[in-house]
Amino acid sequence: MSNKDNRFTRHFDTLIALITHLSSTDHKSRTAQNIADALGLEETEVKEVLTLFPGFFRRSKRQSSQGEYFYTVHLRYARRALDGVASKTLTPDELSSLLNLVSHMTAQEHETSLLYIEMREEQKTLKQTNRITLIVAIVSAVAAISAAIIGAIAAIKAH
Repeated sequence: MSNKDNRFTRHFDTLIALITHLSSTDHKSRTAQNIADALGLEETEVKEVLTLFPGFFRRSKRQSSQGEYFYTVHLRYARRALDGVASKTLTPDELSSLLNLVSHMTAQEHETSLLYIEMREEQKTLKQTNRITLIVAIVSAVAAISAAIIGAIAAIKAH
């Protein structure tokens, strides 16, 4: 399995921090730099997670004066009032649902990794079994040919 396949596991801590922060902050959306500063995280890690998980994070169409995009969680963005009222933070149940989803996806990745390892081990065992079977078949064929030759020689000597 490639590292990309384990993205929830690799970025679990940052993903939890970003979802929690963007779901609970008073700001309706934030730039990666502002998020990193607020959480004490590396900006590159924050940007990577925001990019790797577009199903959780919405990138705004507009940019800050520094040319950075703004981000929020999709659920919060979807609930924004059309009349211009500020975005409300997520309820504890909504936030819990998102965090449970991340935990579930991480557990699935772990299970998939274990199955992949098990499959690789079974594949190795199967290859070894095939090699042994092939060697036994060759030895049996050589033995059969040898027996036939010895039998033929014995028959010739008997005549």
